[in-house]
Formats: sequence, C-alpha cells, structure tokens
Amino acid sequence: MYIYTTDFAAGEGAETVLASEGYGDSVTYVNGFRFIEDLVAGNS
Repeated sequence: MYIYTTDFAAGEGAETVLASEGYGDSVTYVNGFRFIEDLVAGNS
C-alpha cells in the first residue's frame, strides 16, 4: 500500500501507525510533491 500526501507529518504518522498494527512491510509513504514532479517530468 502506498500513502500519497504532500503533508510530511501526516505521511510519516500514517506509516508509523500502520506499522504498529502489523502492516510495516506493506506500507510506504510517498512524498506527493516529489510524485507530482516526477509525473510532470515524465519519470513515472
């Protein structure tokens, strides 16, 4: 599962909470700004 957000604290918090519930290996926080930059640059 990927968490896309531009809110760094929310992304890190969600990743931490889900990891504490046993989903640590299946959750990744993705910085929304970096994701958008990659899309615009064509690096998707």
